[in-house]
Amino acid sequence: MSERKGFAYTTFAILSATILLSILFGQVYQPDSIQTANAERIGDASFFLDSVLSDMDRSLSIAARRSLTGATNYVVTEGEALSNPERNVTEVMANGTLGGQEIDSVGNASLVEWENRVAEIGDRSGYRLNVSVADYSFDSEGFETEASFRVEARLFDPTTLASFNRSRESDLSVSVEDLEDPMITLRSRGRYTKVIERCSFQKPVSELPEPSQNSSTTVHGEVVVRPSDGENVENQGEKILAVEDPDSYSDSYTSGFAGVIASEESSSPGDVNPDHALGTGSIEELEERPAAVIDSSGMAWSTGFVRMFEEGCYAPSDTGPDFFDRLGNDLTGDGGGLATLIDVSELPPELQKTGSSVAYIYFNDSRSTDLRRIEGVTDEYGWFRIDQDHVEKWGMTGLVE
Repeated sequence: MSERKGFAYTTFAILSATILLSILFGQVYQPDSIQTANAERIGDASFFLDSVLSDMDRSLSIAARRSLTGATNYVVTEGEALSNPERNVTEVMANGTLGGQEIDSVGNASLVEWENRVAEIGDRSGYRLNVSVADYSFDSEGFETEASFRVEARLFDPTTLASFNRSRESDLSVSVEDLEDPMITLRSRGRYTKVIERCSFQKPVSELPEPSQNSSTTVHGEVVVRPSDGENVENQGEKILAVEDPDSYSDSYTSGFAGVIASEESSSPGDVNPDHALGTGSIEELEERPAAVIDSSGMAWSTGFVRMFEEGCYAPSDTGPDFFDRLGNDLTGDGGGLATLIDVSELPPELQKTGSSVAYIYFNDSRSTDLRRIEGVTDEYGWFRIDQDHVEKWGMTGLVE
């Protein structure tokens, strides 16, 4: 009897062990084809997530640019400055809204839209994808706005049960060029506008080396650099000729200009032109700016004043307001800002006054003082003045009348 019981227990134990091993074996063992397919799908899921993150910089750059455009359009359309430009622009970029109001120009480029869009793409690919953008911020510096982001991404594959968690940080630089200057629009009550464009120069004036031959009459005009002798120049009598060797041109040609600046001396400077600054050693500075002045002491200057107030270009400024300051209608700056000149004669009559032509100074009554007339330029544009601070900043003391 005991032997039979022992045999029964042994048989039961073997059977139980066999069933248990079968279950375990069934869980662990998979055909090679299934293992390969799973490995490929896991690799595809990882590649898909990498692709999403690689697209991040392009998508966020679009969102940042659209947010700046949207915030600017809001200010100039509503005639209201932003109360907290950095926070307001961040809201526009994140949600496509400003104070809860939808901003049309942002379209589907907001971060929320991007997050939803990549999640939908993940669903269509058979994944569960969650992407969130965190810690985004802006910092305006000159012609660029620096935008910083951190993206958290989690992907889950229901088929293989594989999951991935990734984080990526990115710093983007977004240009503010071609955007309307909201500060000038607000200060002029919408009747004088300027679009931000970068000047070809860092500051609007540069003094050439002292000439060895010069006259003593002030001349200002557009500069014509190295034309061929006899070349037809429109309105020649209003312009200043700039050449290396003045004697390589006929006197009849050079004397037809308002004045002549040359890097070399002439054997007969009076015949070249009555108004001249010759023997400067170089005329390279005159290639950087579109106009020139020969002042009453005979010094030659390369100038870009007219381009700044007629064509509206901007130059870097360590005291001018940056773009975010301008969105807030703030006339002050703490570094890394911009400066431009305004044509006072184009302002509404009630806003015209004798003030510095530097825009952010002109609209600040407490700072538009201690004004200076500029040789040649003020003679031609009677309203043109520059405040003493910018006379010193731009190194133009010698041009003050």
